[in-house]
Amino acid sequence: MNGRNNLLKFLLLLSSLFYSVLGGISVVFAQTCPTPPTPDSNWIETWSDQFNQTTYTITAPCKVFIGVPFNITATVTDTTYPLTSVAVMWSLEDNGVVIAGGGFNWLDVDAAGQWQLTLTPTYTGEPIDHLLNFKFMDLGKGGGAHWWRDSIIGNITVDPFPPSVNTLPVVSTPPVLLADIQTMRNEEGAVPWVPSTPWLTTAVRNVTVSGAELALERSEVTGALVNVPETLGYVAIDSDKIGSFKDSLGNTIRYETRTTDNFIKGWHNGCALVSLAGSYNTAPLVLANKISHNDTSGGWLRRCSLSESSVGLVVDEDRFRDRERRHRVESAGLVLFSQAFKAIFSDAVGTWRMEAGKVMLPDTGITPGFTAVSFKQVYNVPPVVTVLATSAGKEPSALRIRNVTTTGFEIVQVEHLKEDGAHAGMTIDYLAVAPGIHFLPDGTRLIVNTLETNAVQHGVGPTDPMRWESLSFDQP
Repeated sequence: MNGRNNLLKFLLLLSSLFYSVLGGISVVFAQTCPTPPTPDSNWIETWSDQFNQTTYTITAPCKVFIGVPFNITATVTDTTYPLTSVAVMWSLEDNGVVIAGGGFNWLDVDAAGQWQLTLTPTYTGEPIDHLLNFKFMDLGKGGGAHWWRDSIIGNITVDPFPPSVNTLPVVSTPPVLLADIQTMRNEEGAVPWVPSTPWLTTAVRNVTVSGAELALERSEVTGALVNVPETLGYVAIDSDKIGSFKDSLGNTIRYETRTTDNFIKGWHNGCALVSLAGSYNTAPLVLANKISHNDTSGGWLRRCSLSESSVGLVVDEDRFRDRERRHRVESAGLVLFSQAFKAIFSDAVGTWRMEAGKVMLPDTGITPGFTAVSFKQVYNVPPVVTVLATSAGKEPSALRIRNVTTTGFEIVQVEHLKEDGAHAGMTIDYLAVAPGIHFLPDGTRLIVNTLETNAVQHGVGPTDPMRWESLSFDQP
């Protein structure tokens, strides 16, 4: 390339100061930014040599948010000498850390006389000041440095959260809804020594972009009544998403969310396989919930197979009135993670925590009792915990949670009346998320909360009055 033997005398520093504010504190912005700055506007700074031959520019948004990716674009143009090395020793630095280029390297324009680089960073954690430097040594008019300049500065606001904690993005697809009972206030059985009564799982139906209906599901098992409300926890997360984030240990956690069509059948109908859209090196962690109520006999979801490419789901039924466990087709919502993790994310109220992990539950016929699970981190308030039972053990079985605190919870696999109570061991996955409206770094939304309800659904047998609890996603 022309000019590689004429390295002299030039260092240009294009600096863009990323200034962080909390609560709308005023700052000085680049001249091209509106006042106040908006996330849909950009500033651009330009420098050209004295011959107007080589032009260097850098552009970035006027406002960005913690946890939301944005673009920084550096461009160099020299149409007089295309296919030429116009600069050397270039780099882009963020707070002194090289994020592109660095070392002894050449900056070559293409046949159209242009070089361009776009980076898409995402700031995480607490908002701090960022100094972005575009450094290089210009080789001048056809070779030979000829101009000196030290810096050009522009300002940008870094906010700690997307526009408003109460302003939800417009969505057109119903979210994945995970829901589990967090308490056992009505339980009269000394589980797992004896069967659980009243028999309770979770019923969900009519999931839309704005809400859903939930209830305590009794299936067709009679016994003790639901006399007091239970705490039902739920996690609604945007559906049809494939993404990733960094956990607290720096691991890249891949995830996906999806809902299925009505094709998941009963225990005696066989395991229904759901193909995974994401790529996994090992079998992922899976959380899932039945999100339809097409069969009035109730039922609950269990995982019947798992691999790197698919997960099997089945609707289990009780054997209280009869032995058959067939079921009409149902749909499900799924959330998958590539591995166990703990993570802390930024939020409008500070930070929020989420984690997922595996728990080995022993055979309760050998080791009767609840399994105590310690969270991987301490929460400010008790999180919502969701779980998914596996198909281990031939008898009908579901999972029950109790004593959810900021440091852990207790869980056990239970059986209904007319079964012996004890059940085979199983390794299950769990998800714990702090309550609130949250956003993952890629903008995926989670709505997490609990509600107190004694709304009951059931099939033939139980006599509880039936009703549904309406849930609005606009009122987390």
